[in-house]
Amino acid sequence: MVGKVSQKFETKDIFYNRVTLGPLMIALEAKREIKNSSTIKVSFLETTFSLFGKPFSTQKAGGGGIWKVKFVGKIKDQDGKDKLVRIMETPSLFILEQPLD
Repeated sequence: MVGKVSQKFETKDIFYNRVTLGPLMIALEAKREIKNSSTIKVSFLETTFSLFGKPFSTQKAGGGGIWKVKFVGKIKDQDGKDKLVRIMETPSLFILEQPLD
């Protein structure tokens, strides 16, 4: 089974990384602190599990780390639509894209 991954900002410092697998959603709440133009400190706060949109478990999360921004820029996809792309080392490599049209 393949999950859908998304990221949603609640405030400029608090965001959620979410994975949806059918009716199950796992949301990891995190806080970011921008250190400079290429470094972000991330602290994980809590994880919430929801089924059919109803939370059934919330647990404190620990950990975090330093995320390094490798690239941020606007590109055109194969259909000619603009997208914002961010490539980050977390230490895994993440590529995040956001439609701009």
